[in-house]
Amino acid sequence: MQKDDNSIKKKIIIILSVIICCLVILILLLSLRKCNCTGDSLQTDKIVEDTQAVEWNGNQHLPQPAIGDSPAIAINGFKELTFTANQLNQSVNFNNPANNKCYFKMHLYVDGQKLWQSEYVAPGDGYYTIKLDKSLSVGKYEAYLLIKCFKSDKTEINSAKVNFNLNVV
Repeated sequence: MQKDDNSIKKKIIIILSVIICCLVILILLLSLRKCNCTGDSLQTDKIVEDTQAVEWNGNQHLPQPAIGDSPAIAINGFKELTFTANQLNQSVNFNNPANNKCYFKMHLYVDGQKLWQSEYVAPGDGYYTIKLDKSLSVGKYEAYLLIKCFKSDKTEINSAKVNFNLNVV
């Protein structure tokens, strides 16, 4: 009787060993498939170079649009602006350059709060004076001019954000 029990135990051990080996092989195969590793590329720390890249010899000449046909939109930038404290009317140089083929809507933000907004500004037009929604006290502020660009049918085509320092004196 003991011989039969030992024989059954040995068979169970052999079956369990085979099942465990199969599971280990299955886990290894799934791991290799998941990371897409095959053959020599089993090392994941190797760099694979892009075969489409070529040796760089500086910028190449690219085609340019004809003068006057440029799809680019000109936007004037500046680093800082100075306003007078406790005054609504302020002097500025905000404009839509004449060579643009779109309308601008300009929005002035100071410390995240919108203080002024234009209507549609035609190419070649601009502002020398604007009236703020509220006056500012003396100090230094972070500001930006958000410029939205529109086609003549009022379709918005682009926008730009001109960041600058605002000094109020």
